[in-house]
Amino acid sequence: RLTQINADIESYTAQLRTLDNQIAYATIELSVEEVERVSVVEEEGRFHKIGRQFVENLSDVWEGVCDFFVFFVKKICRCFNGHSLS
Repeated sequence: RLTQINADIESYTAQLRTLDNQIAYATIELSVEEVERVSVVEEEGRFHKIGRQFVENLSDVWEGVCDFFVFFVKKICRCFNGHSLS
């Protein structure tokens, strides 16, 4: 009887190891991040690189102008908050 119990324990232990291994293979880790711009990976010519960087700089300048405009409008609204414009 004891021999059978030991054999059952060994069988259950082996099954448990198999299930643990299957769980380890089934675990998936996923990391997703949003990107603002897609960068070019392929080799590009000198003038193409200059043009691309110029466009990226214009985009950054435009973003700065928009941020300044929002800042300026907020300041104006705070100045006139509670005051009539007439």
